[in-house]
Amino acid sequence: MNDLSLYTSVTLLATAVLPLTGWLKTHITLFKGVNTQNLSWFVAVALAFAGYALKLGIFVDTNVLMTAVYGLAAGFTANGLATTQLVDAILVAIKARLKKS
Repeated sequence: MNDLSLYTSVTLLATAVLPLTGWLKTHITLFKGVNTQNLSWFVAVALAFAGYALKLGIFVDTNVLMTAVYGLAAGFTANGLATTQLVDAILVAIKARLKKS
């Protein structure tokens, strides 16, 4: 199984969103005028779909819908709209993740 530590959990994926968003705004002219929060949502979903395309970590056995859910969950966490505990509870509730025993 291919695996990078960034793709082992939604929490780690969310952790990568803000630094990458900041780097894009600083170094890529195209993104300088873009709203930072909107860009971070895009980055979260883009990172999720990159993991899905490469079949990395949590995306090894997911489908497109679950990849979008994971990307949105990372976006919620990165933008401070949800805690990792809340996101984990939602993922368990919709059966996207098994409850840890």
